[in-house]
This record gives sequence, C-alpha cells and structure tokens, in this order.
Amino acid sequence: MDSGVSTLLGAVIGGGLSFGGSWLSQRGLDKRERDKQRQEDERASLISARILQEDLVFAETRIMYALKNGRYWSERYALRQDAWLKYRESLAVALPIGDWSTVRDGFRATQAAELGASRRRNSRDPRSRASLTDQGRELLKDYLNRVQKAITALEPVAKDRYVEDEVADESVEIPLLDPAGRSSRT
Repeated sequence: MDSGVSTLLGAVIGGGLSFGGSWLSQRGLDKRERDKQRQEDERASLISARILQEDLVFAETRIMYALKNGRYWSERYALRQDAWLKYRESLAVALPIGDWSTVRDGFRATQAAELGASRRRNSRDPRSRASLTDQGRELLKDYLNRVQKAITALEPVAKDRYVEDEVADESVEIPLLDPAGRSSRT
C-alpha cells in the first residue's frame, strides 16, 4: 500500500474515532444535565405542591369549622392566596391539565370563601365572625368540595396528603397569658 494512502486512511480512521468519542462524551454530558434539570424541576414541584396543599388544608379546616359553628372565621384566620400566586407556575408544569384545573379551582374557591367572610366581618373589630346565612352555608359546602378535590389532585406531586396539626376552633376561647404566664381570666 502506498504510504500516502496509508497516511490518509490513518487520518480518516483517527478522525472518525476522535469524532465518535467526542460525540459520545457530549451526549453523556447532555443527558446528565437534562437529568439534573429534571430533578431540580421535580424538587421545585414537590416543594410547591406541599406548600399549596398546606394552604388548602388550612382553608378546608376553616370552612369545616364555619359549617360546624354556623359562623365565618375572623380576620386573623383569613384564607391565604399569596403562596398560590408565588408557586403556581412551578406546579403548572408538574400537573396534568385536569389536575391543574382542579387545583386552580380549589384556590378560586378559597378566594371566594374569604371574600364572602370578609364582606360580612365588622371592619372595626378584626375578631368579628358573622353568622352564616343559608345561602352562605350552601356556598361554603360547594367551596369545601372544590378545596378537597384540589388537595387530592396535589397528592401525586406532593407525594403525601398534608394533615393539619391541631387547629384552633374559633368557637373555643383560648385564654391569653400575661408575661408571668398566668391566664388573663384569673
């Protein structure tokens, strides 16, 4: 074989092996980067789902107590929307469209329930708790159903169902303690 052809053939084979090695190496690097990004996205979705589920369980508890006691909650137990506004985008990519709609509807229900409660509160007394009307009771039952469906829709992403710790029932008066730790009732 001619030395020129041998040199050319060696250069082609060497170049091909070099290209193949570089291509495989880059492909592995790209896969690791995609896997890392997917894990970060899953973690962000998990955190978002758990935080939002906590807010929904809080709303569920408030609504259940309102239905039980026949009165709305006071301002200090207002239903929150700030986490929804902050975390909904990272959750939107993690949920199928049907579950996304259910969760969105659950937060719309909490917003409507809070609006109903705030409209009936005495603005001069932040502890005021207006009585439920028959219409208000029916609306709260619907809102409760929507909130419970949203909690369930978040379970696959949250990898659990959040359970509220002991939540104060506003119908039970909790005595305040003075700086010495004595009850204000004594």
